[in-house]
Amino acid sequence: MKDSRGGLSGGALGRATFEMARQNLEGVPSERIRSMSADDLAILAKVSKSALYQNQPLREWLASEHGREVRRKTAAQQTDETAAVEAPKARKDDHLFQQISTLQAQNSKLQAELAELRSKLARYRHIDEHLANTGRMPR
Repeated sequence: MKDSRGGLSGGALGRATFEMARQNLEGVPSERIRSMSADDLAILAKVSKSALYQNQPLREWLASEHGREVRRKTAAQQTDETAAVEAPKARKDDHLFQQISTLQAQNSKLQAELAELRSKLARYRHIDEHLANTGRMPR
């Protein structure tokens, strides 16, 4: 069936999408289909990801033939995944912050030591110069 613009109507488009996806997935092992993400499955089937979620015949065929459920993630699942990703990131950030603090403290300590050694070096240069000129140690 064609709509007023000359394209396929919703039902015909859905059937065409289903047939195209089924043909593109023919010969692909079920194990591979079950292990793929929805993005990868959509690419392999050459359909959009929304077609995987919205095309009921396609979802039913994937479930019956390959044991692959295609479901949208709920907001709770997305929040859990985001938290799972952000938790290690927060620990990594804490670790980096601690490393930076340690390095800053070490840097400050080394700068103080450098200033002390420079003042000693200036004093020893003065002693060396006086000794070279007079042959006596200054008091």
